[in-house]
Amino acid sequence: MNAIEGGIKDAEHDKKYGVKNIALKSGVIVDHKNIIIPKKFKALSFGIRLFSSLLILIPFLFYGISFYPWQIIILFIAILIMLYLNLKLLTIKEFNRNIIKKYISSLSFVRYSLIPIMLISTIGIIYSTILIIIPIGWYIIFTPLSGEKLLKPRM
Repeated sequence: MNAIEGGIKDAEHDKKYGVKNIALKSGVIVDHKNIIIPKKFKALSFGIRLFSSLLILIPFLFYGISFYPWQIIILFIAILIMLYLNLKLLTIKEFNRNIIKKYISSLSFVRYSLIPIMLISTIGIIYSTILIIIPIGWYIIFTPLSGEKLLKPRM
């Protein structure tokens, strides 16, 4: 997904500098303030997201990992949020690097919380919650100290 997200975020610069990447090869174009993301690139991105979402469920479906019913519901909600944010990223019409960075950051937070949610039945809800909160907390605390703005990292 770094190739997809980074390809969208850097489409303007990559074209200027002659970088060859999946996004530009697939036809992602930035024209002044507009961005055009072709259907084949959207399909690739959404296909990767759907496939990775299915992979999250494999331990529960095929390997008999114990789980709580509400745990699966939370996973589905997180997956739906991730798919929604991905869709929002893929359907932007105006090239705005800050908005793109917000989508990428939000997707990262949701994506990184999936594994701790998967582990709730194994390590417990307290440790899983800690694994979710600590990275977000570190980000909130240390981002302003580094001179950056929240959800607008220098990427």
